[in-house]
Amino acid sequence: MNVILKQLVFVFILFLLAACNSSYEPGKEVTLRLEPGEGNPRNSEGDFIQLKDGKILFIYSHFTGGSGDNSSAYLAGRYSSDGGKTWSSEDVKILPNEGGMNVMSVSLIRLDKDRIALFYLRKNSETDC
Repeated sequence: MNVILKQLVFVFILFLLAACNSSYEPGKEVTLRLEPGEGNPRNSEGDFIQLKDGKILFIYSHFTGGSGDNSSAYLAGRYSSDGGKTWSSEDVKILPNEGGMNVMSVSLIRLDKDRIALFYLRKNSETDC
């Protein structure tokens, strides 16, 4: 390999490394990564809320019937008792799939000190939501 080609490869590798590192933001880290897997090709649209006991609840769409927006899904939850540093390892089914297709796009709002509102989309067909 000639010298110029080696230099071009070196510059290209440096460029790739710089691009990969550009998404890093000091002080921020990912503490919960819900990777898709067999029987769970997609996870999406979630919201967080702090509970009365101090735990954080994360509710999100857990897809089971495919990765598309029309695939079946239910609302799953994970809990953190240390401010979000670590999370429960197993999903808790918060709401089964009560839609004709799925339930998705969660929003959580604290109404008062004792109540939390859970909003979500119930997708029954391709013509709604």
